[in-house]
Amino acid sequence: MSGEKREIAITHKDAESIKGAKAGYNGRILFNNKLIGCIGIGGDPDIAMHLQKMAVVIVNETLAREEQHRREKELRDEAVRRIGNIAEDMTVLSLNGSIQAAKIGKYGNGFKVVAVEMRNLAGSINEAMDFFKYE
Repeated sequence: MSGEKREIAITHKDAESIKGAKAGYNGRILFNNKLIGCIGIGGDPDIAMHLQKMAVVIVNETLAREEQHRREKELRDEAVRRIGNIAEDMTVLSLNGSIQAAKIGKYGNGFKVVAVEMRNLAGSINEAMDFFKYE
C-alpha cells in the first residue's frame, strides 16, 4: 500500500488554498480486508469524519447481509437439488418395482401397492420442491 492514503481531511482553510478542493473528509471502504471503494463527505472534517465512518459501517453491514443471503440461497438450492435427486430415484425404483410386480402376477400385488405409493410420494416431494426453486 505504498503511497496510498487511507483517509484525507481537508479543512475550510486548506480548501481555500487548493484549486477545486472543498472541505470535508474522505475515507476508504474495506470489505473482507479488500479495498472496495471510498466515501467522501463534505463539510467540517471533524463532523464529516464521523458521518463517513458511519456510512462505511452501513455499507459493510449491507454487503455482509447480501453475502449471507447468497450463501443461504446456495445452501437451499443444493438441498432442493439433493431432495429432487432422491425423489427421482424413488420414481425409478417404483417403476422398476411395478414392472417386477407385474412379472410375478398376483403374487406381486402387495409389492405393486408399495411401488405406487413410492411414486405418489416422489411426486409429492417434487411438488413441494417447486415451492423452493422459485423463491
